[in-house]
Amino acid sequence: MKLLRNLILVCLISVSVLILIDQWIVFSARGEIISNASNLPIADVILVPGAQVYAGEVSGILAQRLDAAIDAFNAKKSDKILVSGDYSSRYYDEASAMQKYLLKHGISSGSILLDHAGFSTYDSVLRAKTIFGAHSVIIVSQDFHLPRALFIARSLGLQAVGFSASKVPLSAKQSLRSEWREPLARLKAVYDVLRKAQPAFTGSGLPIDKLGNVSPH
Repeated sequence: MKLLRNLILVCLISVSVLILIDQWIVFSARGEIISNASNLPIADVILVPGAQVYAGEVSGILAQRLDAAIDAFNAKKSDKILVSGDYSSRYYDEASAMQKYLLKHGISSGSILLDHAGFSTYDSVLRAKTIFGAHSVIIVSQDFHLPRALFIARSLGLQAVGFSASKVPLSAKQSLRSEWREPLARLKAVYDVLRKAQPAFTGSGLPIDKLGNVSPH
C-alpha cells in the first residue's frame, strides 16, 4: 500500500511539473505573438518551420504558415524567407515543397532560403542562428506552436516574435493532436535547452548579415 501511495505521489508531482512548465511557456509568449503583419518588427529572416507534406505538396496547416510568411514578406518585414523542414528521404522533402509553394505564389527564388535539416522546431530555430547566421527572426506558425518556438528562440539568444498563421480554425483532429502533443513537446524543448542540444546536422548554410542580406562566401 505504501508503494502504491508513493507511486501515486510521484505521478501527481510529475503531472504538476508538466502543467507548470506548459503554462509558463504559454504565459511567457504573451505579447510576442502578432496577428497583423504591419505590426511586425523588421527581422533578418522570416522562419517557417516545416509540417506534413503529401506527395510533394504542402498540407493545409503548412499552407497557412506559408501564406502568413508571404504576408510578412510583402509587408517588407524581411527580404528572406527561411523554410526549414524534414528531408528524411528523397521521397519526403518538406523544404522543397515549401519552396515550390512560395515560388507559385510570387516569391522569387533569391528570397527563399532552404534548410533541409529542420527535423524539429529546436533544430530549425538553432540552425537559423548558427548555420544561417540570423540574429532576429519572425517565426511563422499556428498559435498552439508559437509559444514553444519562441521559448526556444529566446533561450538561444535570438530576437524573436511570432506571427500567427491561425487564420483558419484547426480541424477537430488537428486540435486534439495539438492538445495532447504540445505539452510534451514543450517539456522536451526545456530539456533540449538545458542540455544545450545540438542539431542533428550541422552542414553549412548561407550566413545572413544584420541587414538581412546573404553575406558573400
